[in-house]
Amino acid sequence: MRVLYIFLFSVLVVAFPEISNSCRRFDGPAQRLAAGYQTGSIVTVALVKVSRAKYTQRPISDAHPWKADAAVTKILSGKYSAKTVTFERGRGSAACDDGEPAPKSGAIWAVYFWRKLDGTLDVWQSYPAYVANSADPKLKGRFK
Repeated sequence: MRVLYIFLFSVLVVAFPEISNSCRRFDGPAQRLAAGYQTGSIVTVALVKVSRAKYTQRPISDAHPWKADAAVTKILSGKYSAKTVTFERGRGSAACDDGEPAPKSGAIWAVYFWRKLDGTLDVWQSYPAYVANSADPKLKGRFK
């Protein structure tokens, strides 16, 4: 019977890879950003102004996924040439998400980018500007 359970769990992990990538511990914004800088994950930081955001699925437990489109208003560090960016959140605490609701149009957010293996940049983390302003160890208090 135990072998059957192990087999079924293995099938689930292969069929649903997000299970194997689930959050093992929850770190707050300050801890995540400090780790991102320490590991070199963060290569660019931009302030953006949300043009629109919408929920992409119905809420399930503490998850309510959403996607936002935003205009890049200022590069705080690194380089990013695109004028717009799309970022997502709301996957719930099982995915290490802190539960920020979908932002309203005009909201200012800080978006943190990482470099993928192909050299392109992708969103690594995103936080409302007021959170990033107090949590980011390199930018602390630098912007309003």
